[in-house]
Amino acid sequence: MQYAKPAPENSTFASYLSDVGHEIRTFRGHPQILKVEKRIGGTEQSLKIYLRSGKVIERPGNLIPILATASTAEILSVAGLSPASPKAPASDAKTGAKQPGE
Repeated sequence: MQYAKPAPENSTFASYLSDVGHEIRTFRGHPQILKVEKRIGGTEQSLKIYLRSGKVIERPGNLIPILATASTAEILSVAGLSPASPKAPASDAKTGAKQPGE
């Protein structure tokens, strides 16, 4: 977005008004979350959580009151997901030894 501002956890945050309010948080390097969009219209709020896998998860917007500062752990929890586990180095399946060049 043109007016995106830096936000926590290597992300950006932008908002704009149309017939309703829109908030968009985009994550640059998170392994699971690509972006989160919050739509606020009157008393109705909705969230769309876009994952790097291409999946989109929709939830009620009131589950994340302040999108600009919500942690990725909070967003993943609302989406019903667990944080990705760190990748372990590849090893030889028989001996457990690392392959050359690792």
